[in-house]
Amino acid sequence: MKPFQFKKLEIEDNEGWLRRIVKSPHIRRIVLYMLIGVVLAYILFYFGQSTERKALWSEEALEHVLVAAAFGFFIANSPCSRGKC
Repeated sequence: MKPFQFKKLEIEDNEGWLRRIVKSPHIRRIVLYMLIGVVLAYILFYFGQSTERKALWSEEALEHVLVAAAFGFFIANSPCSRGKC
């Protein structure tokens, strides 16, 4: 009777689940669209202020930035952006 013969097991160096998620193209697209929206909203906020009270940051700016980030998130996750219209 022959002894058992085993194949050598090749173990790949798997990255963690968080790194796989961060490196995925979909997450990168979401972050990119959100950043574009945030930058545009802040530019519009800053130049849309009256010259009498120019502030770099306020609660109103925060509202504009959060709404723009939400729009960027929804645009990146819409079915049409994935070609499923």
